[in-house]
Amino acid sequence: MTYCVGTLLQDGVVLLSDSRTNAGIDHVASFRKMTVWRVADERMIALLSAGNLSVTQSVIHHLEEGLETDDGKSVRRMTDVRSMFEAAELVGRAVRRVHAVHGKALEADSGIGFNVSFLLGGQIMGRPPALFQGYAQGN
Repeated sequence: MTYCVGTLLQDGVVLLSDSRTNAGIDHVASFRKMTVWRVADERMIALLSAGNLSVTQSVIHHLEEGLETDDGKSVRRMTDVRSMFEAAELVGRAVRRVHAVHGKALEADSGIGFNVSFLLGGQIMGRPPALFQGYAQGN
């Protein structure tokens, strides 16, 4: 089980996440579940992930590489979104893209399911801090 918590304050956001992916009697595995995009004096955006590690890492990969806009003429990245709401929409788009490719196999064949959720928090210069929760449905 993964634990992530976020608190939106007047002057910022506090985010915490664990790093344990699984544990048995003699084996504990861990992986960083917080990804940060930072541009000095401009923005700080953090994404906390929970759920299927392969799904969350695929979503983060798409966010790192960038996603094409609907018109296919440009690529959007966390480092160039204009608002935290736009960042949340970008996360949703990445989740839907991963679901389109892998969702059916995870839900039908493996019995694992497309299990993923995110907390997205941060601030872009000139705007208030924000905190969003995203689900497997990509919203």
